[in-house]
Amino acid sequence: KHDQQGSAPDYRHWQIPLGRRFRSLKLWFVLRLYGVENLQKHIRKQIALAHYFEKLCTADE
Repeated sequence: KHDQQGSAPDYRHWQIPLGRRFRSLKLWFVLRLYGVENLQKHIRKQIALAHYFEKLCTADE
């Protein structure tokens, strides 16, 4: 506690709670920023890279 506790705003409590209830908020921000099509492209690219990596690993044997 401090002597200015009642008169000054306490900014450390001014945040978006990101507990269980707000997990969907994180997804909403990603969808809003990138859009569904770009998110699909990103996921498909990562899957293609994983398949390519698998192919490289099996060819190395």
